[in-house]
Amino acid sequence: MNAGSGGTVTPATGWQASGKVVSITGKPAVNEAFSNWTGSGTGSYSGTNNPASITMNGPITETAAFVQGPAVTVTASPTQIQEGQTATYTISIAQAQSKPVAIPFKMSGTAGQGPGMDYTLSPFGKVTIPAGQTSASVTLTSLAGDPRSKTSETAIMTLQPGTKYSLGTPNSATVTILQP
Repeated sequence: MNAGSGGTVTPATGWQASGKVVSITGKPAVNEAFSNWTGSGTGSYSGTNNPASITMNGPITETAAFVQGPAVTVTASPTQIQEGQTATYTISIAQAQSKPVAIPFKMSGTAGQGPGMDYTLSPFGKVTIPAGQTSASVTLTSLAGDPRSKTSETAIMTLQPGTKYSLGTPNSATVTILQP
């Protein structure tokens, strides 16, 4: 068992009986977040589950990776809407924090944002995940009757870097506004 910089692992390195199922845990240090396991050997584990289980079938090496701050991600639902409908971007943080976390975002794509354009957002520019929570939402409201556009348009939210979190995957999400 190895810990990358930014945390510790349990159990500590040591001998385990063949066939034994062992639970492994990566514990991040303050202002760090668990990222993933990288394992080698029969029965090892590679992935993002924490804790994870491994079966001892021979020599195994497991390494925990940590990143500065908990990872934030964004998804959109639904990913396609008609003019006049709404979609929700959900910004999630890997671990609830003891203080609110403000996450700035930028919008891009072929659709225009603002009154008289293709859509509005609430809130706009940044979203705050409340203390003790793991997500917050931004609502996109598409505006009906855009006579200038004859084709579908996209509204892409991309999370921006910050000091209290790291950017996870996915860090951008797309909503397509379909034209009638």
